[in-house]
Amino acid sequence: VSQYYDLYQRDNTPKHTFIYFKVMARYLSQNGEYIEAVSYYSKLREMMDSHNADYFDRNEYCLISYNEALCFMHLNEFEEAYNILSNIIEYVDELPNEEYRGNIYHTYAIICIKLRKSCADEYKKKAYDYQKFNPISLALSHGEYGKYYFEIYERDKAVREIEEGIKIFPNDNEYKNVEFLNYCTNLFMQNGEYDVANKLAEEALNMAIVTDNVKLIEKSYYLKGTIFQKMDKYSE
Repeated sequence: VSQYYDLYQRDNTPKHTFIYFKVMARYLSQNGEYIEAVSYYSKLREMMDSHNADYFDRNEYCLISYNEALCFMHLNEFEEAYNILSNIIEYVDELPNEEYRGNIYHTYAIICIKLRKSCADEYKKKAYDYQKFNPISLALSHGEYGKYYFEIYERDKAVREIEEGIKIFPNDNEYKNVEFLNYCTNLFMQNGEYDVANKLAEEALNMAIVTDNVKLIEKSYYLKGTIFQKMDKYSE
């Protein structure tokens, strides 16, 4: 970061200012300083709105808007995230990178779920079109959809999404599979689906033991024990 600041101080041209703001926005967001990151992303969008230089292209504008929206999601400001992404969503198919297209549509779908927008299914489908050849990304997306359906109390949809993610997660990557199963187990447990969580925890624990990974095994045992405790209290 310091080298870009020195460059910015020595030659405060619009181009170098743009580079410095972009580096700072990325650095702050990666370190969880989302309020500060938003201020830089906002400045970047303002610069791109007011300049017509070659380096202010639409693709970069889309990605900057996407990253700013992610920061607002971390701040639980979903309306702000929705407004920002709504301004660029029509241009997403023009992005050269299919992974970015899928990620942006997926994020927009999550926001639409959270805000109870009727277009959520439309953007889930668009995300699927770009993620369908990457089963891990697709499974993780289903898991996240489930998380946000739980948050808006649509339990049946939440369970269906998570179960679909579990079904399509590839079995040949045992480490990531156990991580995902633990994630899903925790979601079910936090939302009172103890029977489903317990069954899933057992599966995750057996797979974790096969991996011989201490951290995975400890996490699976912890979830299993916590579920038992909650089930005992629930039955009292």
